Amino acid sequence: MRKIIFCLFSFICTLTIVNAQITTHTLDSINNSYQACLDKGQQMIKCTSNYYAVMDSLLNIVYNAVRRKMDSTGRNALKADQLKWLKQRDIFFAKKDAQFEQKTKSGEWGRDDRLIIYDEKAIFVEKRVEYLMTL
Repeated sequence: MRKIIFCLFSFICTLTIVNAQITTHTLDSINNSYQACLDKGQQMIKCTSNYYAVMDSLLNIVYNAVRRKMDSTGRNALKADQLKWLKQRDIFFAKKDAQFEQKTKSGEWGRDDRLIIYDEKAIFVEKRVEYLMTL
């Protein structure tokens, strides 16, 4: 599993170094690898937490690539927008963590349901990546 994540991260970094472009093909590749990991039916929480980690790394790569193409006014606007999004992300993540804790304490969910939370967090970040790719 670590090998897969390392390969994906290396692939992303190579794309960034070569031409500073992440495409929807990159996202598709990441999502396909994630699904393949889940389809094995083993260590699914690890698959999901690694998927989130890759999306979070990709967010940083795309943000910096977009930022480099902008003038100072654009960079300032992007930074303000990113700070606003980070606040929204923190609120969303806190709600998801609270939901997990509540449902776990009530016995409705088990530990394995943590993968649902990781998945929802990763999707939240992926949407931001997709937005930044349009800039």
